[in-house]
Amino acid sequence: LHPAKKPTWGPNWDEEIGAGEYPNSYFFYLPRLCNACSKPPCVEACPGRLYGVIYKREADGIVVLNDEKCQDTVCSHECMRACPYKVIYNHTALPNVSMMCNFCLPRLERGVAAACVRQCPGRAVWIDFLDNDRGSVYQLVNTWKVALPLHPELGTGPNIYYIPPLS
Repeated sequence: LHPAKKPTWGPNWDEEIGAGEYPNSYFFYLPRLCNACSKPPCVEACPGRLYGVIYKREADGIVVLNDEKCQDTVCSHECMRACPYKVIYNHTALPNVSMMCNFCLPRLERGVAAACVRQCPGRAVWIDFLDNDRGSVYQLVNTWKVALPLHPELGTGPNIYYIPPLS
């Protein structure tokens, strides 16, 4: 085996949580879902919000970015710049369109679990309402107190919780 050159940079290098010493280092991967913020800065920043380009659903709190309406307006990607969680991205084929996770809304509306929930091999992804006191999410957050939101100090009111890795 040829010794590899020690890396100095990588995608999301500044955000990956890693430990260990080269060449035996390891990283903790954190999937970035829309945080369904109580006060979503992406919605406030979007100039097309008045036309329904991006909005927060009252029924379930999901923030929806309508890519077709985004394409019809002059997308300035202000929503992308405003999101502190970096979950909004450019459409690969349409450079003037922003996209983001919508929790597989068409699936949820048919009563089918989101793809991230169905495909997670460790069954570590759950979607539920925090006020469902019989649900797993409620238990993780309120009973066992092991799940935490990302950057609550930003004041966006994130509604997605993560269980941090053991150090």
